[in-house]
Amino acid sequence: MREAVRKHPAITVTVTTLCILAVAVRVIRSRSVSPPLVTPATYYTCDDGKTVFKDDDPHHIAPFDYQGQEAVQVFFVPGRTVGNPDSIWYLRKLTAARKKQMESMPATSDGPSPECAPGSPSPFAGQLIKRPGDPSWIPMDDPRAAKIFNLQ
Repeated sequence: MREAVRKHPAITVTVTTLCILAVAVRVIRSRSVSPPLVTPATYYTCDDGKTVFKDDDPHHIAPFDYQGQEAVQVFFVPGRTVGNPDSIWYLRKLTAARKKQMESMPATSDGPSPECAPGSPSPFAGQLIKRPGDPSWIPMDDPRAAKIFNLQ
């Protein structure tokens, strides 16, 4: 192998350069695509965060019916125990109009992603959030939502 590398330095440099470029392209592409908000093994609640349940179906769009109750998606504080109700950061669901729009999108293996919905004026349009215990839902693109996203 060493002898082949010594005999053909131009080929060695070309192959090495192509490998480095392939890795660089892969890294750049992985950073440019935002992850979907609806992912496998997502957690939901039907009781304002008192209890949570895990759902592996990426095609569920919150809110959805779960055992006769409305299930909404749960987001946990980064770095805390996922699945623990004490670690809930905020709850999220879609408006009826946005949910209908998402359900009409072609299915993918990852399920629909609200931030990628065609014709949406904002990636947050049609998404409602609140902290557990808050009396009302706030549109994600409302300035008041910043208080919910602030962990301090």
